Amino acid sequence: LTPAEAVTIADYFFSSTRHDSIPSPAEWKNMGNAARGRTLYFNKYNCASCHTLGKEGGYYGPPLDNVGNRLEPAWINARLLKVHSLQKDSREPQMVASEEDARDLTKFLSQLRQRRKLSL
Repeated sequence: LTPAEAVTIADYFFSSTRHDSIPSPAEWKNMGNAARGRTLYFNKYNCASCHTLGKEGGYYGPPLDNVGNRLEPAWINARLLKVHSLQKDSREPQMVASEEDARDLTKFLSQLRQRRKLSL
């Protein structure tokens, strides 16, 4: 594929899987409180017991260092609120019960991005 063809295909999949009830990535910039989400991650929900950030945390769940580059905020939010309806065989417990907590956790997780190293 050429780069232009790859972009066209990616745009098609993105637009065909969107639903009007899910906020666009641009809308997520003004949603949620990342500082509160960080507190929820480490204290209330203890996500670090299963997930790693850096070299800290558990190894049962996938590392979340780069989740902001890998997943759209709407997907993160939906997964936090209804993990088993999106992935029936998920080992992750349904822990997040409030939409406010999900928005704040989504904001925090969406900001977790590793810089990509370019090799020349």
